[in-house]
Amino acid sequence: MNKKGSKLQGELSGILTWAVKGCIECHKKPGEAPKGKDAPKLDKKAKMEYFVEALHENCRGCHKAYNKEFKTKAAPTTCAKCHQGAKDE
Repeated sequence: MNKKGSKLQGELSGILTWAVKGCIECHKKPGEAPKGKDAPKLDKKAKMEYFVEALHENCRGCHKAYNKEFKTKAAPTTCAKCHQGAKDE
């Protein structure tokens, strides 16, 4: 890892905390958007009101960009790669 990467790695916890707080400030509904056959149909804007949805959207986008820039697959971009026991949707 280069010097810049090492410094960022040391700051990762603080960066993630800052990012999550930022998501929650704008996306105020707790939890995930309702899912399942009885759940209301929500457009993307309505789904993004839920902070879990917004957080995941942000993380996946950042991870995909990182992987593309550094020609790697190191940053997880699916549910199962981040959350043990989860199934990819």
